[in-house]
Amino acid sequence: MFVARGLLLLLFLIFSRCSGGGGGGMNPLIFLLMGSSGSKIGSIGTGAPRNVLVNWQANREKSVNSTGGGYKACYGINPSYQAATAVCSTVPYASGATAPTSATLSIPSGSQVYIYVLGYSSLNPNGTPAATPTTVQVN
Repeated sequence: MFVARGLLLLLFLIFSRCSGGGGGGMNPLIFLLMGSSGSKIGSIGTGAPRNVLVNWQANREKSVNSTGGGYKACYGINPSYQAATAVCSTVPYASGATAPTSATLSIPSGSQVYIYVLGYSSLNPNGTPAATPTTVQVN
């Protein structure tokens, strides 16, 4: 396990191009510095918050990279994304060729959570999560 003061985990979520409208259909290739994918229920710790930096490759879909589009970087305890229980940080498109491709999530230490990145647009404001979440243990 990687334990350090001011823990900063860097996750690279690389998404392949999706077809159709609305930001959906992303299929991730996931590279981890820590953690593993699985189907177990995670847990939220009670320790001090730790910053987890999540980075991903830009989705090439025009609707994600224009006004009304962007990403949501989320964490939760379920292996499948559940909007009602996920804690999200919205990363809206501002200007330029693509929406920003990183977000910092503040996650309590002692947590074992799943990280999800969703592309959203004005056509699909709730977004669609990547097919496979990433599991992270926060110490």
